[in-house]
Amino acid sequence: MNLELVERKAQALLNETKVNDFPISVEEVARKKNLVIRSFDFGEDVSGALIIEGDKGVIGYNPKDPKVRQRFTIAHEIGHYILHRPISNIFFDQTSNFSIQFRANSRISKDGLKEREANVFAAALLMPKNLVVEATRNRKVDLSDEKSLRELARLFDVSSTAMAIRITHLQLIR
Repeated sequence: MNLELVERKAQALLNETKVNDFPISVEEVARKKNLVIRSFDFGEDVSGALIIEGDKGVIGYNPKDPKVRQRFTIAHEIGHYILHRPISNIFFDQTSNFSIQFRANSRISKDGLKEREANVFAAALLMPKNLVVEATRNRKVDLSDEKSLRELARLFDVSSTAMAIRITHLQLIR
């Protein structure tokens, strides 16, 4: 899938759910898409999971992860739900007919493209282009300054690393 299309799908979801203020409430977006969010101690290697049955689903996130990581995980799993239903190349629990997609912290999945798409979707959902551009213009932040970057990340409730990647992807800095 074209990454620009992924970006547009994230924006379309924000428009559909009418969630337009930062920090983006991933909980509200999920609720409006019939997704339930639950914390689950997956251990150290797994940040989240998505379980789908029909048009409903459950997103599990690791409560041991930092809050900004939890938000990104939830947005990432929403991305799988929007982009990859029906999900292929996954474990099927034959007794319940649930589709399960896990994302690991420390290893690249066999289907790296779907993971990349879900990451791009999560970034676009949490840090919509129009809001990032607006925030950087209104605050006249120096995006190459670490302190400004941290403040922008706090505004969107994301990690500084996620914000740095996003503003680079949006070509706000090179």
